[in-house]
Amino acid sequence: MRDRQIAWVPTFGPVRAQLDHADRLGWGPETVGHLRRILDGHAEALRLAVGMGVPLVAGSDAGSYGVPHGPGLLRELELMEQAGVKSLDVLNAATGRSATHLGLGDHLGCLGPGRRSRMIFLERNPLETVSHVGREAVRLFDGQVVHPGKADGPSQGQEPLQDKPCP
Repeated sequence: MRDRQIAWVPTFGPVRAQLDHADRLGWGPETVGHLRRILDGHAEALRLAVGMGVPLVAGSDAGSYGVPHGPGLLRELELMEQAGVKSLDVLNAATGRSATHLGLGDHLGCLGPGRRSRMIFLERNPLETVSHVGREAVRLFDGQVVHPGKADGPSQGQEPLQDKPCP
């Protein structure tokens, strides 16, 4: 994967959710032990992959048990960090690197003149912990300020900015 720059989307969410809700799901000690071993092994594989230079792309198994769309991705970022990935690497996996690996690097994932202005302004430094991303203050989406709790996306009738590739 490293040599061919094939990205890995490591996800912990569904297994973590089962472990967190083991009592509700009726899982006994043996199953709980298996879930813990799965998560521990996945975290070890993730640390090894990062150390080898395998590119990471953030994603989630949203729609799986306990993994809601939206918040599920933020939880995955936290779980990647808890597994030992540096917060900067986690943030890169959720922004520019993801855009590049999905073929959207010419449109999304970096800042620059004439680029789409999609970013969040946080009250706390996400390099301290990626969980600060979930405590956003203000969102900028294609030049429009969107405050938390309001509808996502640009205002109706707004003309899109011309896309320019990142340098």
